[in-house]
Amino acid sequence: MARLARTLVAGSLVAPFGAALALSGAGPAGAAATISISSPAGGQAYQSQPAIRGSAAPDTAEHLSRNIQLEVRDTDQAGLVDLTTVVTGTAGYTTAAPFAWQPTLPYNGHYLAVVTVWEANPAGLEDGPYNATQSFVMQVPPARPVPPTVALGADRASATVGWRPNSEPDLLGYQLLRTPSYTGGKVPTIAKGDTLCSPSACSYTDSDVTPGTAYQYQVEAVRSAGPGTTSGVTATSDFSPKLAVPAPAGASTTVGTAGAGTAGATAAQGAAAAQPAPLAPALARTGRVDLSGFAALLDHSRAAALRPPPEVDTGFQTALPYSPAQPEPGRGGDPVARRATVLGAGDGPARVRPWALFALGLLVTAVALHLLWLRGEVRHDPDLEALPVPGPRPPARAGRRAVPVPAPIPAPPSPTASVAVAATARPRELRRLAG
Repeated sequence: MARLARTLVAGSLVAPFGAALALSGAGPAGAAATISISSPAGGQAYQSQPAIRGSAAPDTAEHLSRNIQLEVRDTDQAGLVDLTTVVTGTAGYTTAAPFAWQPTLPYNGHYLAVVTVWEANPAGLEDGPYNATQSFVMQVPPARPVPPTVALGADRASATVGWRPNSEPDLLGYQLLRTPSYTGGKVPTIAKGDTLCSPSACSYTDSDVTPGTAYQYQVEAVRSAGPGTTSGVTATSDFSPKLAVPAPAGASTTVGTAGAGTAGATAAQGAAAAQPAPLAPALARTGRVDLSGFAALLDHSRAAALRPPPEVDTGFQTALPYSPAQPEPGRGGDPVARRATVLGAGDGPARVRPWALFALGLLVTAVALHLLWLRGEVRHDPDLEALPVPGPRPPARAGRRAVPVPAPIPAPPSPTASVAVAATARPRELRRLAG
C-alpha cells in the first residue's frame, strides 16, 4: 500500500515536468521566416551610396518576436566597416514587415548586406535567428572639386593654381588638367599626402607656360575603386578663370592665342575667347582612370615639386624688342616651324635709319672726290724727261777684268731753272683743276 502511494506521488510530480519539457521543445516551433532583399542587387557596382531595402515575414501562425536587424560588412578588410541598425516597430508583425536603411559607407570596395529576424509562436516559443545576405560593390566617384583659383607667379613667367582638398578617406590624389595642354601631354599628378597638399588647401606652380598665352585649369580628383583594383574613379571640377601670361616688353603677341595670324584670325580667336570654354571630351566630370602607373606619376610629381626653381638672369633687359618663338598658325602647337622677331625685324618692310642715309651720303661723296682726283692725274702731262735707257755694254776682253763704272751724279738744278719750271707748271695745274 505504501509502495502504491509513493508511485502515485512520483507520477503526479513527473507529469507536469514532462509537459513543461514538451512545451519548451528541443527544436523550432515552426518553419523559418521569409526574408526578401530588393536592394542592393547582388554583385552590382554602385556609383552612389545604395540603400538596404526589403521585407521580412514570419511563418504562418507566428509573429516577429524582435525588431529586424540590418548590418553592412566590409569584405575587403574585415572589421574596417561594420555598421548595424535595427528597424524599430517591426516586432510583433504577423505579416511581411518592410525595412529600409541608408548607410554611409566611407570606402569603396566589396560589401555584404545582412538581414536578421526572429519569430515566435503564440505560446511565446522563439526560434531564430534567420539571416539573408546580399553582396554588392561600391565604386562611388569622389566629390566634385570646386573650380581652382589661379594667379600669376612672382616671376611673371609661371602660374600658381590652388584648390580645396577633398575629404574622402580613400582618395588617391589629384590631376591638374590644363587648356591648352602641357608640353608633351604630361599631366601633373599630386598625391593626397604630398607636401603640396595640406588638410585645408592644395597648391601647384605651373612653370610650363608660354608668354602671351592665356590658360585655364581643372582639378580632377582620383579615388580608389577598392582594394586590389588597378583602376580609380574620378570627378573633375569646372574651369578656372583664364590667366594670361604677359609677353615680354616690346613683343607684339596676341594674348589668349598660341601664335600670331592675320587680322581676321585674331578677331575670330578673340571672339572665341570671350565664350565659355567647352569641356573637352576626354575630361569627363566623372569617370574612371587607370592607376597602374599612378605610383610612378606620384614619384615624378613629387620630384618635380622638390626641384629648385631656375636661376633668374639678372642681366636680362625687359626693354629689348624681343618676341619669343611662336608656332605657325594651323600647326596645332607644333614647334618645328617657328619664327622669332629679333631686334625689331617684323613681317613688314625694313625701316631705314636716318644715320644710315647720312653715312651713305658721306661714302658716295668720298668715292666721287677720289675718282675726280684719279681723272686729273691721268690727264696730267709730266714735265720730267724720260730717263735714258742704258745700252748694251761691249763684252770684256779676255784676260781683262771688267771694272764697274759708277753712274754719273746729276748736278743740282740752279735756282733760275727751278723758277722757270714752276712758272711753266702753274698754268698747267690750273688747267688740270679746271678740266
